[in-house]
Amino acid sequence: MKLLHLSDLHLGKDLLWRSLTRLRPWWKNPSKEITDGLKDAIRKLQPDYIVISGDFVNKPDERSFRQAARYVRDMLADCGFDIRRRLLVIPGNHDASFAPRAQPDAASRLREYRRFMRALFNEDDVEARKPRYVHRADDEPVVFACLDSTLKDLAPLAEGEVGPGQLRWLERKVKELKLFTEDPGQLVKIAVVHHHCIPIKGSSPRGERFMPLLDAGDVLAALNTHGFHLVLHGHKHHPNVAIEYRSDGSMLVVVGAGTATCPYVDEQNQFGNNFNFLTISHALNRITLQRYKADGVGVFNPDGEERRFPIFRNVQGYGVRMLRKTVNIDSDGTIEATVYREGIRVDDPGKTISEVEYQVAVVAQQAKIESFSVSTDTVTAKPKSSTPVLRSGLLVFNKPLTAASDPVTAWYSYKIVGGTAMSLEQAETMYAAKTTTESTAAIVTVAAEALEIEINFPQDFPVQPTARIEHFGSLVQPSPSIRREHPQNRWVVKYPSPGINHRVIVEWGLPAKWPL
Repeated sequence: MKLLHLSDLHLGKDLLWRSLTRLRPWWKNPSKEITDGLKDAIRKLQPDYIVISGDFVNKPDERSFRQAARYVRDMLADCGFDIRRRLLVIPGNHDASFAPRAQPDAASRLREYRRFMRALFNEDDVEARKPRYVHRADDEPVVFACLDSTLKDLAPLAEGEVGPGQLRWLERKVKELKLFTEDPGQLVKIAVVHHHCIPIKGSSPRGERFMPLLDAGDVLAALNTHGFHLVLHGHKHHPNVAIEYRSDGSMLVVVGAGTATCPYVDEQNQFGNNFNFLTISHALNRITLQRYKADGVGVFNPDGEERRFPIFRNVQGYGVRMLRKTVNIDSDGTIEATVYREGIRVDDPGKTISEVEYQVAVVAQQAKIESFSVSTDTVTAKPKSSTPVLRSGLLVFNKPLTAASDPVTAWYSYKIVGGTAMSLEQAETMYAAKTTTESTAAIVTVAAEALEIEINFPQDFPVQPTARIEHFGSLVQPSPSIRREHPQNRWVVKYPSPGINHRVIVEWGLPAKWPL
């Protein structure tokens, strides 16, 4: 799933007192360059969802909201984006009434915002869009809990509050998800709130005055209790990332966006106009985050390095770009194989990886492992077992890896003799149980972007291998692709985004005798 996170558009006329105290125009629209640049970015990135985390307007009056509805609707329509199904919005403090004591109830406090949502989504039903709601993605195991943090009955300043009533509502909604979801443990839960729930690193104490989420502690406790994985917020115009670590090793990633379109330079906090682009992958157990920032002519370009975070608790603490296994089978059945972990990188900012496990075992009665070697430029082997039938232990990195380390590649190679039958006649003497096939396999034990198995058979060996995927003994569909590379008798299996604990098996039938 691809997710575009915008915030703090600040459209329409400004507050008069702010304009006067800051000596700037009362009314200033986003530049055409920024609008066109945002459209181009949306067309290029093709997000599945767009989330706007509040502050559509500067002042919550009818004229400003009317302009904001037209601006957002027209911009997304020009991009061919499905607003009704794929746009998620919440109010910010600028979208709510500035006189909460006079208008304490939500209907009055957000009257103009509710009218704005009906205009934005072109819906007449006043109940169709609410400031707080849960949205379940149609085609992904992802759920959004969109919260209203403008709930406060104190003086009309910029603080926010989710409130105990809304937290009880969230608890009920999470319980409902568990009842109506086949595997609630696989749901990625994303909270959207306008105010930040963790203090922003680098933000001055003076700038934080009158700005926090007043019940941030209660909100964080609820999100951690309910196992949320990601929080998206705006409010401070200060793009940032904070991590809340849990006792079980999982984490809550809190991502703040700056202002996407605000034309006032002093409101951009030296970050310019920017937005966040996130991808969420179950197969890779990963959230990736890339910030985009507008240049001087309104073109949004990647700003800084892409960041990666595990969704669910990652026991290994690392992932790889490619798991690759190459197998060379000689005419007498001798196997020489190499297993690669290409592009090893640490996703969890709090972890250091010093070692990874390896294991080679044989099953044929007379088979033995004759040699074993590793990529000494990146790792050193630390054996636990070193027998003719089992080699296992740890690959110890020459330099421990952290989230700041460049990706590295590690491999180990081995040679097995007497471990592969080349005919039915030979299989009868090699295995206790009768078999008519041979096989090789790779087990996915870590998050990987792709898996590849390459098998090189003797040139004239008559094989037509097939490939399948198993998960704890159950067959997984669809099967991976397998193709022959001519003129060699080389067969290659490719499996994009393999799941953890998936076992990819390549199997082939045996001729009655060999050589033919």
